[in-house]
Amino acid sequence: MPLRYRYYALLGLRDTLADPFAVVRVGGQFAESFKTDLRWSRTDLMDRIRTGRDDFEVVEIGEEDANRFEASQARRTADARERDAHRAGGRALGTGDHSKMAPRYRYYALVGVPDTLENPHAVVRVDGRTEETFTTSLEWARTDVMNRIRWGRDDYEVVEIGEEDAERFETTQARRVQAVRERDGE
Repeated sequence: MPLRYRYYALLGLRDTLADPFAVVRVGGQFAESFKTDLRWSRTDLMDRIRTGRDDFEVVEIGEEDANRFEASQARRTADARERDAHRAGGRALGTGDHSKMAPRYRYYALVGVPDTLENPHAVVRVDGRTEETFTTSLEWARTDVMNRIRWGRDDYEVVEIGEEDAERFETTQARRVQAVRERDGE
């Protein structure tokens, strides 16, 4: 018998049902959210909300709404990957000269007690309404960590950094991930 899931949209201050922060499904072995790798995978978001570590409004939605979120997440991920590819190629779409383009993102290093500015806990990039962090999947994904810091749920010093520093962190994060994989024998 196929699993029957219940779906929930998680809404932050600026999110809507048409564009939620995340969608979580419950009904399998674990709660899962649909991630930027375009797969459902285990999440602790519902536990974080239940224990007060996150402050999202939780709204039950139907499977059709969840399917729409999957499609919108796929579009958002493809757009972000295209932007990143153009940035890495040093060109803005239609201009051929990246140096004439205003920066798209503001970058912030999150520095905790054991961290340094050269080796921060995480880096967040902000583009108007969207905040993303460079994950252990080695891609940029939506996050609510800046809200958690503002709400006093996470305790990091937030330091604005440049794009070059963010790119350096991408390399640092890749080294961290590689070290864990080697340690775990992957």
